[in-house]
Amino acid sequence: MLKRLTGGIAAALLLCVASAQAADYRVDFQVSGFKYFMPDDQLAAPFASAYGSAVFSADALDAHWTALKDFNLVIGDQHYTLADIAYESGAFGATMGGTLYGAGAVFSNSNDFSMGIYPGAHVSVTYATLGTYGIWYNTSSSQHYTELTAAPVPELETYAMLAAGLGLLGAVARRRKA
Repeated sequence: MLKRLTGGIAAALLLCVASAQAADYRVDFQVSGFKYFMPDDQLAAPFASAYGSAVFSADALDAHWTALKDFNLVIGDQHYTLADIAYESGAFGATMGGTLYGAGAVFSNSNDFSMGIYPGAHVSVTYATLGTYGIWYNTSSSQHYTELTAAPVPELETYAMLAAGLGLLGAVARRRKA
């Protein structure tokens, strides 16, 4: 009886400790080769490249993002952070955009951007600048993904389950002695 009880408690503890949790990932990216959106009028892009990084949570690198934790994007002299953007998570990545028009939209003469990060595929950036009629999009990108790991910290429920199991073991042992 005691062996079964001990085995059951050990199995319950393992289930508590082994529950799946989302991992954090960091993507560093650089995009370049910006082209004017209208093919008949090839205006030179005001900026040749953009770069930045994003930290997000997901069950796997190619899974749906559960949270965007940090964001940095530099396009020319414009720097965007997490506080400056709108964000939407999709089935294959995420879409970000300036707070002017939100994720997935950018309009000419707006000093705004729209961006998509698709793990395993590419990073796309479209931007517009104030005083310039036009929208530019990138033709090439490079990105590097890193999984951020942290030491696991047992949650309060784990300690409660451990205490309950030890208390139950003590009660059974005391009862057997008596």
